[in-house]
Amino acid sequence: MADFILNSHLLSNLTIAVAYATIPLTVLLHFNFFPNAARPLIGLAAAFVLSCGVGHLLEGLHQADILQYWHWLTACISCISALAFAVVLPQQLRRNAILGTIIENIPIGLGLLREDIDRRGQRRLRWQLASNRAIVDLGQELCGRWFDETILGQSSDLAIETFLDVLDTSHPILRHELEICHPLSGELETYLLSCVSLPGKHLWILWQDVTARKAAYTSLSEATAQLEWQATHDYLTQAGNLVLFDRLQIQEPKRFSGLLSINLDRFKNINETMGHDIGDVLLQSLVERFQAQLRSGDVVVRTGADAFLILLETTDDRIDLEALTQQFYAEIRRPFLCRDREIQIDASIGFVDHAAGDLAQMRIAGDIAMQVAKSNPLGKRIVVWTPDLMEQVRDRQTIALDLERALQRLHSGSSEFELYYQPIVQLDDPSQCYEVEALIRWVSPNLGWVSPGIFIPIAEQTGAIAQISDWVIEQAIRQVSRWVNRLRIAVNVSPWDLEREGFAERIVGLCHQYDVMPSRIALEVTERAVTDKQEHFAIALKQLSSAGIRLKIDDFGTGDSGLGRILEGRWSEVKIDRSLLPESSRDLGRIAICRAIANLCHDLNIRSLAEGIETEDQRLLLRELNIQDAQGFLFAKPMTEQHLADAGWVILAS
Repeated sequence: MADFILNSHLLSNLTIAVAYATIPLTVLLHFNFFPNAARPLIGLAAAFVLSCGVGHLLEGLHQADILQYWHWLTACISCISALAFAVVLPQQLRRNAILGTIIENIPIGLGLLREDIDRRGQRRLRWQLASNRAIVDLGQELCGRWFDETILGQSSDLAIETFLDVLDTSHPILRHELEICHPLSGELETYLLSCVSLPGKHLWILWQDVTARKAAYTSLSEATAQLEWQATHDYLTQAGNLVLFDRLQIQEPKRFSGLLSINLDRFKNINETMGHDIGDVLLQSLVERFQAQLRSGDVVVRTGADAFLILLETTDDRIDLEALTQQFYAEIRRPFLCRDREIQIDASIGFVDHAAGDLAQMRIAGDIAMQVAKSNPLGKRIVVWTPDLMEQVRDRQTIALDLERALQRLHSGSSEFELYYQPIVQLDDPSQCYEVEALIRWVSPNLGWVSPGIFIPIAEQTGAIAQISDWVIEQAIRQVSRWVNRLRIAVNVSPWDLEREGFAERIVGLCHQYDVMPSRIALEVTERAVTDKQEHFAIALKQLSSAGIRLKIDDFGTGDSGLGRILEGRWSEVKIDRSLLPESSRDLGRIAICRAIANLCHDLNIRSLAEGIETEDQRLLLRELNIQDAQGFLFAKPMTEQHLADAGWVILAS
């Protein structure tokens, strides 16, 4: 019995010793996982337990001598441990409680994930800890559930492998913007997610709801984009503006293969006579037509009140840029319907391709070509830029400067201008001259003789035409007052003159001043002006006609719809343009045109006149077509007043 008791005592103490040794050994193996602040306490507790285990081992082995000293060592360790736990453990517990409260109630999503293996042997992540905010954000309980079934199951932006890679890499961190659909509200929410690996195959995952911030950023981005668009586009027409052009010029100077510089003709008159609201609608409609013709990548830019640039982008497709320019011009010429009013406009267009240089150089060249087109209202409306145009522009500038100097000396007694006169005769009897046409001539001391076909368009462009017209009309009326045989005189006037305020009153006043019957004065207006702008000239034409001044349509046949316009004015004569006169009896087409014009004039009680007759055959042929009057080198060239008198065409008062 004594042996059994002795063996039983040894076995029980050995068992206790092993149990006491297991606890500190386990703590030692996982010591790195304890917080730094808790490690001293854990170490003391492990030492206390271990010392107790050693004491039981010594007691079981009946080592009384050693056991006596070991009990004192254990007592010291136990006292130190008790004191440490009494002082430090409550602080740690309070700190951990506070930390736990913070983690649970932190205003951002926070969770702890641990790597685990599922039933199929695949690596996955399981929720170990989740803050209250995390549960609210995801609308479900998280602890113990698989991570990919909660967050990743609602989004295809990330895969579970991405998070597992964080555990396996030397840079254990991940940042990503994640969009998920909230399971309760059904709204799409955006989270800024961060993930950091921890020892022991754990992951801290943290996220913040940035849905409102992103919405605000999106709104700000949209507002910024709107402001950017407004800064680079014209508010009225929605076309680009000069800011946009300047940016393209700097950022993409080689992007475009062609450029159109467009300037609307006499758009100011539409605003003044019809109102700015009509003008605005017209501009909007025009840009809409431009946009319909643009290819992808082409740009329309409004550079002024009535000026536009169309930038044609370089593409792989072979495109006839000049044909495209004709399409844009056709859209401009097509009538517009603006608030139940039909309006037809014209434009001057300069076309230039990439051969002129980059975008900045193309604009300069395009403007030059446009100005050349605009300088001659009766000429081509589309001018293609060539290097020679630069020299022409310089010549025009020289002429314009010299013309300004000549006009300053106009009334100084040494005028550089002079009137010549070309007789107008009856086809039946060319010896009978009933009227002459007054033609201005300019001999510049610097440039010599300058053709009216050159300086008149320049004067119209610069505004000097008003001063020239006033001088020509006054000189013509003053001259005709000296002619005893009461010869009549015709004077060419510009469309710009008919729009000048008080123009009709001035002519009537000059007739009274020089005691000349208004019926002896005729004003010639080109058919193109009559075709395009007669509605603007209606008041002036009515005043002139009512005063007895005769009105003529000049260059008939060169406009677009002259036949219909004859009915709308008080015209006394139609001058058939020389381009329509037949050369011989075999020219059947021109013969038919002249016969139709002559018959129309006869039915409307309007005289018909053929200008530019140079041969007797033409005179005889036109007489057979019932054309009444004629003018041309066959009868007389333009001449001075003295030569007119020497030829017997006019009798001067003594």
